[in-house]
Amino acid sequence: KKTAPTSVAPSGMGEIRINRRCNERCLFCNSRAGMDNFLETPEAVLAGIDALHAQGALGITLTGMEPTLDPRLPGYIRHAKALGFANIYVQSNGIRLADPALCRELYEAGLDVVTLSLHAASADIAARLTGYGNDLPDSLQAIDNLLALNLRVEVNLVLNRLNLGEAVPLVELLAARYNRPENEAARREFYERQEEITRLFMEPEGARGKIEARFGWPPRPPAAKEQPPLRLILSFIAPTFGNVLQRERLIPRYADVVPELRAALDRAAAQRLPTSIAARCSVPLCVMGASYRHVPS
Repeated sequence: KKTAPTSVAPSGMGEIRINRRCNERCLFCNSRAGMDNFLETPEAVLAGIDALHAQGALGITLTGMEPTLDPRLPGYIRHAKALGFANIYVQSNGIRLADPALCRELYEAGLDVVTLSLHAASADIAARLTGYGNDLPDSLQAIDNLLALNLRVEVNLVLNRLNLGEAVPLVELLAARYNRPENEAARREFYERQEEITRLFMEPEGARGKIEARFGWPPRPPAAKEQPPLRLILSFIAPTFGNVLQRERLIPRYADVVPELRAALDRAAAQRLPTSIAARCSVPLCVMGASYRHVPS
């Protein structure tokens, strides 16, 4: 049985998978039972949190299959908070977070950020991808609940063949629903930081050293309370393991997905909706073109 998680990522984040249950059946799920950071018992999870703290992790992500199905999740968050982690994340599909009582319980335990999966602006396509008919309404209700508690939300869109064409509509949906006057300053700071990283990146000499001096390397995100209330992450289906290996037809060509990524990033910038490309499950940045390399991950 696994008793310790994998090491801390260069971003300063550690990740632990706390359970093997899920209430959705995503066609492109890339979780599998043998992953190194699946911990088997509550004692192992607590020991794993301790181990990540001892390794110097700045933040921790509690995931699983679906971590909100584990009734011990608030206790794990409280344990991480007591150790002093700067950023405590939960990665979720959002179904159970449509319950405001659970959101409040996690908030009071010390949760900072939720990475919430939402793969289409179309209810029909979202349901088809996740196997859950109420995916879009429940996800939006979950975001409403979390933002009402002043928690930060990262919406993760996994691009694949079935939702090509959904990235720009999702940008527009999120911008219309959540770009509020009271968070304008945080959204402006996000883009100013992005533009400064871009400027340094394009300098002919010493770009990495200058970025590292200002933002760390790779550039580390600000503390949760300094981040915009809502951010969109654009991911690419990961042909690694899990369900996707049985569904290779879901994997689009780069030639098909890159124009969609570019259009979504351009639309997000025009709408001032904080948006980035995923660090791991993504297309190579070299295929995006030089002008898009600055997009933070």
